[in-house]
Amino acid sequence: MILSGISKLDEHLNGGFSENKMVLISSVPGMNSRVFAYHLVQANPKLKVCYVVENAFPDQIRRDSSRYLFSETQFNKIAYIDAFSTALGLPSKEKYSAKDATSIDSIIESAEHAVDAEKADVLVIDSLSGMLGKNPSKLSKMIESLRKLSDKCSVVCLYTKWDASEYNDVKSRFDYVVEIKSVEERLLSRSYFKVVKAPGEFNSTAVPFRIGFDGVAVYVPKIIITGPFHAGKTTFIHKVSTKAVSVNRMGTTIALDHGYVEHSGFSVDLFGTPGQERFEFMLDILNKDAFGVVLIVDSTKPETFERAKRMLAHVSRYSLPYIIAANKQDLPSALKPEKVREIMETDAKVIGTVATTGEGCMEALKMLIDMIVEQETL
Repeated sequence: MILSGISKLDEHLNGGFSENKMVLISSVPGMNSRVFAYHLVQANPKLKVCYVVENAFPDQIRRDSSRYLFSETQFNKIAYIDAFSTALGLPSKEKYSAKDATSIDSIIESAEHAVDAEKADVLVIDSLSGMLGKNPSKLSKMIESLRKLSDKCSVVCLYTKWDASEYNDVKSRFDYVVEIKSVEERLLSRSYFKVVKAPGEFNSTAVPFRIGFDGVAVYVPKIIITGPFHAGKTTFIHKVSTKAVSVNRMGTTIALDHGYVEHSGFSVDLFGTPGQERFEFMLDILNKDAFGVVLIVDSTKPETFERAKRMLAHVSRYSLPYIIAANKQDLPSALKPEKVREIMETDAKVIGTVATTGEGCMEALKMLIDMIVEQETL
């Protein structure tokens, strides 16, 4: 099994890509698909990788990959195949290069030579669409050659979808197809990846992501943290966040809390509301462009649950996924999550938390993010 290196993608693939298969990573123009290939290289340090560079000098790929927090040693072990220099009439500095970079046959021949010489486990083609642009009529012959190479190694092709009819023909010839798209929703431009083809069972839900210094991460731009007065919202946000800021007075939030979380392949912005009823108007403001809600209740104070239920009814108008964090589970008088659910008269998921120590907090956040991801469609 070959890991994609992106935890949610591997999860949707039931562990990763099977060996000696053809993998297509397709993107719309303007999207960066190379970082998906970089993740694969990083996640499989024991595999030997050959990398065909068709639309840039190999040194540009080396510099580009170094922008991310990946192992420089791992990327220095890649055997690059220069399929660009000779198209400009320049000599190549690489060990492997196409004699004629304007010819698909020459590029495939150099790739075959490198795979055999390096005893490669993975061949990356960057970019398949660029190669096809040299001679579209050679699609069948090129795919046939790559299929033969897949008997020796896994073949991962990066492809930019310029022509819909060509793309439909291309993706029909691959074992795995992962699509990367950008769409506008709720006045936001968001990027997604999605598995659309794989041998056996796979998860085809779309996963929102962003590309940062750590590469690809599941990204939810806005989750609301709300709940009654003194339920532990601020403590929750500060405990799970990589960095956080609050506007407080006399020990309570009077404006909002904001936290940013980077953890285990996902990132999210958290917005916490004050618990007092006079600040309820802020729920309507923060609900705009939000993707989920964590409702935090003090499980030692069931008398506050009626207020929590009203807050839940308020945010439910926006049809956002939500979970309930039954906080302060470390105190002797705390009600168990099952009892909280019963008193709250809800079918929502309730998870016990201790915001002061962080117990259960990250699990609650991950649970909500999974709910958000699973409801996404493209």
